[in-house]
Amino acid sequence: MKATEGTVTTPQAPEPGMTITCQQVVEVITDYLEDVMDPDLRSEFDSHLTLCPGCAEYLAQMRQTIHALGYVPETSLSPQAQAELLEAFHDLYPNARSRR
Repeated sequence: MKATEGTVTTPQAPEPGMTITCQQVVEVITDYLEDVMDPDLRSEFDSHLTLCPGCAEYLAQMRQTIHALGYVPETSLSPQAQAELLEAFHDLYPNARSRR
């Protein structure tokens, strides 16, 4: 709390949707689409989409891509293909948390 000439003010909470960046939206969009995202993060993600037309469009494009291409079960990939994909994403996002 901050005192100013006899008054006490409290820090204002950030506006919903403003504590997640566009880059973070891109990094966690798979969790969002697979409905495995933490509820608090999902709420922040949804709020961000209402404020950011670019991220809302990115989500729409991802949904269109999934609809057009369908779903490839992980078990249908060879162990080599799985390893190559994991390595590619590891190199792309070296600081991202592991999903496995």
